[in-house]
Amino acid sequence: MTLTAEDWTDSDLQIAVDGDRILGLAQVRFDGRVAELDKLFIDPDARSAGVGRRLFDWCVEAALNRGATVMTIDADPGAADFYRRMGAVDDGVIASTVIPGRFLPRLKLELG
Repeated sequence: MTLTAEDWTDSDLQIAVDGDRILGLAQVRFDGRVAELDKLFIDPDARSAGVGRRLFDWCVEAALNRGATVMTIDADPGAADFYRRMGAVDDGVIASTVIPGRFLPRLKLELG
């Protein structure tokens, strides 16, 4: 995972830390009333500790603060159930930009 200088200026970012250890990262981009959960990564050793839930809640709050009414999520298939538990619903599939021929679940969360 790489962050660019643009990521710090054209989106909202949140990093979860424990001392000097990074536990997770969340990034939300905006296009009018639509927020896109661009990144939500949790250190495997920090999973099941509530870090993902707290970062996801931060994403929702960031989206609401920017006036978004819906948040889209192009999820890794292994993370889709987490987003469903957070209230997101399936909204089709999208082609992976990393692995040719792979499709990712697209989910959406109505906000507010």
